[in-house]
Amino acid sequence: MARLLSLLAGAWLLGAAVASAQSDAPAPATRADALEAQREARERSLGTDPHNWLERTLFFVEDKHVIERLNPPEGAYPRLGSVTNGSGFGLGAGYRERTAGDRLLLDASGSWTYRDYKTIQARVVLRPVPTRPVELSAGSVWYDYTQEDFFGLGPASNRSDRVDYRLEGLDTYAQLQARKAGWLVLRGRIGRQRTNVTAGTDPRFPTLATRFDEATAPGMSDPLTLFYAQTSAGIDTRDQPGNTRSGGLYDVTAALYRDRRGDHFDFTRLDLRALHVFPIFDKKRGFAVRAAASRIDPDGASLVPFYLMPTIGGSDSIRSFRDFRFRDATSVNFNAEYRWEAFSGLDLALFVDAGDVGPSWHALVGDRLRTAWGGGFRFNTNRRVFLRIDIADGREGLRLWVKFGPVFAR
Repeated sequence: MARLLSLLAGAWLLGAAVASAQSDAPAPATRADALEAQREARERSLGTDPHNWLERTLFFVEDKHVIERLNPPEGAYPRLGSVTNGSGFGLGAGYRERTAGDRLLLDASGSWTYRDYKTIQARVVLRPVPTRPVELSAGSVWYDYTQEDFFGLGPASNRSDRVDYRLEGLDTYAQLQARKAGWLVLRGRIGRQRTNVTAGTDPRFPTLATRFDEATAPGMSDPLTLFYAQTSAGIDTRDQPGNTRSGGLYDVTAALYRDRRGDHFDFTRLDLRALHVFPIFDKKRGFAVRAAASRIDPDGASLVPFYLMPTIGGSDSIRSFRDFRFRDATSVNFNAEYRWEAFSGLDLALFVDAGDVGPSWHALVGDRLRTAWGGGFRFNTNRRVFLRIDIADGREGLRLWVKFGPVFAR
């Protein structure tokens, strides 16, 4: 924490010194004097490049639409970044094609990361039209997550109990989404999810079975097939989902899961999320506030697979903790950021995170939340954040996150 405090204090002192030096110049006596001073300043700047190398690079990225060219609406495209939380950096490729007068979208892609995480997905989308704002889609996603982390269930889980497991799954689904008046979003989804837990491949940590059993990590023993139905409703007023400067997103999602073999793993899940960005003046500064909560309830004597339980920790949650650091039946998460534009293409941010997990809503009331704080950089175009760097400090030390995309994207 001392190192992070020194870094932030140094930046603040530098900014204060620059502001103080600028304030030493005598103020113009009249408006005519002020205009003359501005004219002379423009003349002195003629023939000079006012932008540094980073600004020139970011201007080039935006002016030449580099990000958009790497993600074309049709044809081949690359995939960069992680495939899931904790997977590490990865590479991949995809291909999409639009047919039937741009009404039908066919899309397939695959990715691989340096930690040997793999995913392949294919989907078919019947796109909406202005007179019928309903989107139908169906697809399948296969994934192989080779080095997933588990620390145990509950808020008292210990870092020393960290183990490694491998999660392989296949999710096949059909989905309907409707948008009304541009801001009301309704979604329904049904699917079949098959998962299998085996020994992880990270040699630094013991495997799941060496420290946990079916009682302390339900669902670890046998392959599991679940049928699910999910519905959600939300209000989306964001100006740009990929680089929000104003507006908000509020939604609630309820899901029902049923075990194909019987009632051993039957449960329901509820997720609540609220995000709003409050702009200041011309949207070059603003406050982003987010709150999220999840609750999972087994039916009767049923159990819930440990890997489907709500979690906190990670780059979109409490940023001083590792991904999936805490798991339990209930979770809450709060985030607040102050963002300001350093120059076109780069925003700076200061943030505070808080949250916790517990067996019930009541267990979280009155408890001291786990917290983190820090600062970050958001490299962006007008429409999206394409690179994010965050440095967070908290109870378990400093942590650095480098992500290809905006914060709170998941």
